[in-house]
Amino acid sequence: MGNCLCAAIDMPLSYSLMDEEEMTYVEGGETIDYNFSLATKVGASVYAASYRANKGWNNISTYDLAAEIYFHAYLYYYGVNAVANLLSGVGGKIGEVASSIANSLGDGINVENKRDTKTVAGIERWVIYDAFYLI
Repeated sequence: MGNCLCAAIDMPLSYSLMDEEEMTYVEGGETIDYNFSLATKVGASVYAASYRANKGWNNISTYDLAAEIYFHAYLYYYGVNAVANLLSGVGGKIGEVASSIANSLGDGINVENKRDTKTVAGIERWVIYDAFYLI
């Protein structure tokens, strides 16, 4: 290895590593702060309609945005067990995924001008949000 032009990478004193999913949120999404009213269907729906209008978003419906907001806010305020119990009524794989989404709560609700097509247990997240919103 005689002529290696390798250099060491100096990392800052404070840094964190991100996986691909976290990077997607950083690159393309926006964050909505948690508010208890978003854990209600009416609150999430009114907020989603206003948010879409203010942002000029047209690649996601008010319904799908409200479902995503509602799911995350409900999970944040009531916990994984409450969400899992309600989703168990839907049955199948959808009833098993709430805890695996819980790690995406972070410091707010990450949304984009499109449905959340990342998958959990082989199911696109938007399907889970919509199923939960129907219950």
